[in-house]
Amino acid sequence: MPLPGPARASSAKTAQQWMMEGQKAQKAGDQMEAVYDFLNAQRLDPTSPEPLYAEGMSFFLIGWDKNETSYYDRAARHFKAALELDPKYDRAAFMMAMMEVVHYRLEGAEPYFQRAIGLSPGNAYYHLYYGTLLERMDKHGAALDEMRLAEKLDPTYVQAYLTLGQLYAQKRQYQEARSQLERAVQLDSKRAEPYYTLGSVYHHLGMDAESQSSYRTFQQLKSAQPKPDPLAKAIQGSATPNSN
Repeated sequence: MPLPGPARASSAKTAQQWMMEGQKAQKAGDQMEAVYDFLNAQRLDPTSPEPLYAEGMSFFLIGWDKNETSYYDRAARHFKAALELDPKYDRAAFMMAMMEVVHYRLEGAEPYFQRAIGLSPGNAYYHLYYGTLLERMDKHGAALDEMRLAEKLDPTYVQAYLTLGQLYAQKRQYQEARSQLERAVQLDSKRAEPYYTLGSVYHHLGMDAESQSSYRTFQQLKSAQPKPDPLAKAIQGSATPNSN
């Protein structure tokens, strides 16, 4: 990939300003522009893991959109370099786990998840994703423990209730699923996903009116939902890149 031109490289911007520009471009979906900005930040602050991590995230997002695994490899190199600069950089450890997941190397992902959690034990997001990985590895008891811990660590974390509800529904534990999914709806009534699973759960519980109502709400909301989080889809194993 070509480097930014001399005019940009000689800009008087600080590393932090380049990071802010890159983050803005990343959120807007312009990942190549983001990479250029993060590269400038890295040149100005070569001992910081943040630009490397941010570059890795942009390469991951490009890989997801283009369905090209070579970008995942580039992302992984940046996350690994960030960890080498700062072994306590938990976000890079988490993303190293996700790089293993997107390559379907689930056993390889586990120690990175454990490392991220060890560095940030109160992070509900890490525990939930680790629990989802464990469920995919058929470690059901440990998976539930991690998911319940995520729920306990952040009682407002909608994804934790949704994931637990979906898991209970798969296991035909419909009362438990109902409790989790109804809580997800209480926390975010505009999110479509819980209503779909809740419609199925209500049906299995013989609550036909509630089931039909949930399905109607899902249909009303689904078209207005934002693009699915690629990390969530990857960890669930529910889609290949670019299938969303």
